[in-house]
Amino acid sequence: MKDAKDAVVRGRAMLTNDASFTEVMKFEAKLWLHKQEFQKRAQSFSSDGEKIRFLLAELNLLWTRAASVQQAVGLEISHFYPLDDFMGIYALSWNLEKLICEGSHTFLDIKEAWAEYISNLGALGYDLNPFDFGERCGRCAKLVEKLNGGFIAAAVIPLEDHHRARLGGLPPPARKLRMKQS
Repeated sequence: MKDAKDAVVRGRAMLTNDASFTEVMKFEAKLWLHKQEFQKRAQSFSSDGEKIRFLLAELNLLWTRAASVQQAVGLEISHFYPLDDFMGIYALSWNLEKLICEGSHTFLDIKEAWAEYISNLGALGYDLNPFDFGERCGRCAKLVEKLNGGFIAAAVIPLEDHHRARLGGLPPPARKLRMKQS
């Protein structure tokens, strides 16, 4: 896997520029443990497609939680908080990147959306101000939801009250006739 696209390299953005060698090694070890945990959990699925679905669902869960924490604390944000969720995000991204780029799956349009997600994930770092960092996290969460097959609420056509009542087993309300006004 190329260094430029490797999630471990991007994950190093979680470290400050003045991180010591020991901090970098501890980070690498923690990330490796997270990667192994998700690989082990995904091994129970027989095909790459099932593994991708599982890992995307896990990634969606972590991004939803991380993005909501980021939005809740607003500008008092601590970059890459909660840390365990971000470790999981980078580990899952590594596992998914490996499956999507090298695996055999039947997802036709996943590579373009995945490249957009990776681009947004790679832009996370301490160089962003807290507002931009939180906004970028929200964007990553939306991209993962899109990758996961999430639906847009606005695309759902709302039912009128009398149709909902009928579907709920209630009799429809009596229709009132109105006079045509000229």
